[in-house]
Amino acid sequence: MELLYNFVMEDFRASWKVLLIGGCSGIGKTYLAEKLSDYYKCPYIRLDHIRFIIQKLLENDKEQYKLFFSDIDPISKSSYPKKAEFLKPALKAYINKLSKHKETPEMIIEGIELFPEILDIKQTNDVKGIFLYDTEENLKTRMLGRGRTSDNKDIDSKVRAHTSLGDTIRTQAKNNGFFTLQASPEDTTVDRAIKLLG
Repeated sequence: MELLYNFVMEDFRASWKVLLIGGCSGIGKTYLAEKLSDYYKCPYIRLDHIRFIIQKLLENDKEQYKLFFSDIDPISKSSYPKKAEFLKPALKAYINKLSKHKETPEMIIEGIELFPEILDIKQTNDVKGIFLYDTEENLKTRMLGRGRTSDNKDIDSKVRAHTSLGDTIRTQAKNNGFFTLQASPEDTTVDRAIKLLG
């Protein structure tokens, strides 16, 4: 049971300006972002939505469009770092702006493209991060439970690829001083995240 999330009714003020939530696909980033957004009374942004906007902007530039929005090979993890590189200038500038302007509200940013080493960001007093990870077995259960895959025969290879990608992101997060958090058990993830953030 998520005690802090469910029972703290006061308007809790965050000790950070920007909270990054990263990890592999299907790990529970959006769920955690939504719950922490409710708890801290602040907005959150999904990088999926930013990608959609960029996708629309690049529709007529087939070369860039293909580079950024080609189908992701479930066995390869190379396209996500490329997307992180593509987003790096804008994302770094946005994080910097949010963290430096004290009058702006706290913001949560979640997405698979949050590779700390590629984005060259470290945990500070103003910029915190929680990077989710889990075992292959738990990720497979989560993906099947959420209908994340329509092709169950390839599920094991997809789960291995996503877990491997998650391990890469987790290592980068640790190297840059960010928090890492096992996503399971799911019913305590939010409470454990709040405790990590202090």
